[in-house]
Amino acid sequence: MVSLMMQQLNEKHPNDYLIAMRVLWAPIGAMILFWVIVPESPWYHARRGNKEAALKSMKRLYGNIAEYDFEEEFGIITHTIEHENSMLDNKPQYRDLFKGVNKVRSVYSTEYKLTMSASNVHGNDSGSDYAILRSRYCSDICYL
Repeated sequence: MVSLMMQQLNEKHPNDYLIAMRVLWAPIGAMILFWVIVPESPWYHARRGNKEAALKSMKRLYGNIAEYDFEEEFGIITHTIEHENSMLDNKPQYRDLFKGVNKVRSVYSTEYKLTMSASNVHGNDSGSDYAILRSRYCSDICYL
């Protein structure tokens, strides 16, 4: 979309760069307007333990829906957040990348990237050939 707009501007007004600059400011103005108008999510307030602000936000968002139970919806939100937090107690750590099969994947993918970048810097293809062969070997090991 933007490339089409720039092409049309270059054809009709080749020396006027200010038109494109003015058009590019429109999304920024819209974002500022939305930050002022759109309320904060009830999930945001619920994750921080602010029940009153969450209910106020839900009433602003869903206030025109007849028979909408805000307390029940807030209970669902808090139950979901508690469930997410309980699942994150045993979340994987960064060091798990260097254990078992993940260690093999990490080593070979890092070696592949380093070999490719080194071969591209010096302009020879022998390093990239080695990296491709090595990646094929890794794929046989890693995905048994």
